[in-house]
Amino acid sequence: VLQPKDASVSGCLSVQLSGARRLHKRDFCYLPSVCGNCKALFIRFFYNASSQRCEEFIYGGCGGNRNNFETKRECFQACSHAGNQPHRQGPPRAVGPLLPPGRLAPARHGCPGSAPPRWCYLLAQPSHGPCRGHFYRYAYNPATGTCRVFLYGGCRGNANNFETLKECQRACQRGERRALGWTGLDWSPPNTTVLPGIR
Repeated sequence: VLQPKDASVSGCLSVQLSGARRLHKRDFCYLPSVCGNCKALFIRFFYNASSQRCEEFIYGGCGGNRNNFETKRECFQACSHAGNQPHRQGPPRAVGPLLPPGRLAPARHGCPGSAPPRWCYLLAQPSHGPCRGHFYRYAYNPATGTCRVFLYGGCRGNANNFETLKECQRACQRGERRALGWTGLDWSPPNTTVLPGIR
């Protein structure tokens, strides 16, 4: 767990729930992720009732709510009852806010074929985000049809953010090169360091 001395989590959602003590035993599974009042960078998991999945978020170290688990497994064990459907894998998980609804809703999520799913071309340039962590992540570049490593700060950012090279390649890289809105074959997004030799 990364805890830089001067870590700052700006833009964190601070939620005060009046009457939180009156929640039923497992109603905490429906609470939003809350980074808390402190400024550490702990990777935690929360149950997202909308997607019916346990998802990663950055926890500051104090405050927050009970929808906060150290492992994905703990989250699923505590909250899998919350969804009416069984837990499903779905498309590769992207971290951070997604593009507007409809832009990431192709008819062929992860379907086999020679071209990447349409949504891979709609991904924005990767964003470091406002936090000061240093996590190596991978982003898809539709201009080159490849996945490249970049430094992610640990919070927010955007959907063009994959934990592993394999996850990025599985989601987007199928050998076809097309650029929608990106210019040039080499890119270095603002506030993002691209490390070319690391894979």
